[in-house]
Amino acid sequence: MYKRIAGVIAAAVAAAGLLFVVGAVPAGAGASAGPPGNARSAGMARHSPARPFGMSALTYQRMMEQVPLDNAAGKIRRAAAGSAAGPDGLVQIKVEQDRHSLVVYWHGHVSAAVRRVLAEVRARIRVTVSPARYSRAELDHQARLVIASARHTGANMVGPRADGSGLEVGVAGKVPAMTRAAASAHFGVTVPVTVVSHARVQPAFCHPVPGDALSSPARCNDYAEFWGGADLELLHTGVDEGSCSTGFGVHFPNGANGIVTAGHCVKYRGVTYTDWLNGQWNAELGNSFASPWDDSSWNPTDDAAVIYTPAGSGDQIYNGPSLLAGDTHNTLTVSGQYPSNKWDWICEEGAFGGVLCNSQVKNTNWYLQYPDGSWVSGLVQASGGDASHPHSGDSGGPVLSLPGDGTITAKGIVNTSAGGDGNWYYTPIDEISNDVGGLTVNTP
Repeated sequence: MYKRIAGVIAAAVAAAGLLFVVGAVPAGAGASAGPPGNARSAGMARHSPARPFGMSALTYQRMMEQVPLDNAAGKIRRAAAGSAAGPDGLVQIKVEQDRHSLVVYWHGHVSAAVRRVLAEVRARIRVTVSPARYSRAELDHQARLVIASARHTGANMVGPRADGSGLEVGVAGKVPAMTRAAASAHFGVTVPVTVVSHARVQPAFCHPVPGDALSSPARCNDYAEFWGGADLELLHTGVDEGSCSTGFGVHFPNGANGIVTAGHCVKYRGVTYTDWLNGQWNAELGNSFASPWDDSSWNPTDDAAVIYTPAGSGDQIYNGPSLLAGDTHNTLTVSGQYPSNKWDWICEEGAFGGVLCNSQVKNTNWYLQYPDGSWVSGLVQASGGDASHPHSGDSGGPVLSLPGDGTITAKGIVNTSAGGDGNWYYTPIDEISNDVGGLTVNTP
C-alpha cells in the first residue's frame, strides 16, 4: 500500500523576501493515510484541460504561439552545446511570439554545425543572430567579481544582460549617480555595469491557519507516488520547522526516485532538516536528500534539492486553487523538461499561492543574495509577480510552460517571492539536472 503526502515546503527567497511558512501541526495530523493503491493508477485526479486552471485565454494563446519557437530554440541550444565554440558561444535566445521569430545572442565565431541548424530553423521561423560583446563565460566571471567585493559595494544582485553587453547590478536604496565606467570601477569589473535599485531580501515568515483538508489526493493531503505543487512539511528531529512546496517527480539513472524542491527547504541558516512530511503529517516523502546548496558560504551555489522518495514519485502536478483557497484534487501531466529563453511565458504553481501565469522570463544565469548573506547562483529572473504570487510557502513549487498537447513542460522550481518591481526568481530544471546526478523529470 502506498501512502500519499501533500507537503508544504514553502520557503521562497525573494527580491521582497524569503517565502518560508512556519506552522504548527495541521488539523488532521495522524489521520488515515488516504486511499489504498497507487494514485497514478487510481485515476482520481488526472485531467487534461484545453486550458489549465488559472490561465487566461490570452496567456494560453501566447504559450501556444511560443511552442514552435521554444522547440526551435532547443535545436539551436543543442547545436551550440556540441559545436567547437562550446556552449559559451551562445549567450541567450530571445523568443518574440508576436513576430514568430527568435533573436540569438552569440559571441564570437558561429560554427558550421550551428549555421546548418540555423538554416534549417529559418525555413519555418525568422531568426536573427545578434553579436554579443562578451561571452557567457566572461560575464559569469565578472559577475563573481562583483560578488567578491559585495561586502564593500553593497551589491545584492548581479547578472548578465541578455544581449551580452555587460552586467546589471542591484543595490539597496537609491541608485548612486555614476557613469557606466565609474560603476565598472566601483564594482571591480572591466565590463559595462548598469546599476538598479533592488531591495535586500528579508525573511517573510507566515503561519497558515489549519483547516479541514480535502480527501487524498490533494495539495495538503498527498501520498505516494508523490506529485508536484503539494504542501511539504520540514522537520528537524521531530520538530516542525516550516513549510515549502514540492516541484516535480524525478528519477535517476540508478533507478532511484525523488522530488525536487528548493535547497533552502532542506537546509537553512545552519539547520539541516531530517524529515519531510505531507501537509496532514500522515505520510513521509523521505528522510534523505541531495543538494548543491550551501547557505554557510559567500561562494554562490544553486538553491535546489532532491528529496529521495522510497515510495516513489509521479508524473503529475496539482492544478487548481491553492490549499489556502480550498485546495484541489485536479492535476496536469508532466511530459518533459525544457530550458528557459528570454521572454518565455511561464506559470508557477506553488501549494500556498496556487497559479500565477502572467509571468515572462527576463534574464538567466542571475545571482541573488539571501538574508543570511549567502549568494544563490543559476537563477532565472521573471516578471509578473505580485504581493500574493509567488506566496510564502511556494518555494520549491513547479514553474512550467505548455507544449501544446494538453500536458505541461517543467521549466524549474520557485525560489523567491516578488519584489516591489514584480520580479521573482526560479532555478531552471536543466541547472538542477546538471547539479544532482543527471536526474530526469518523470513522464508517462
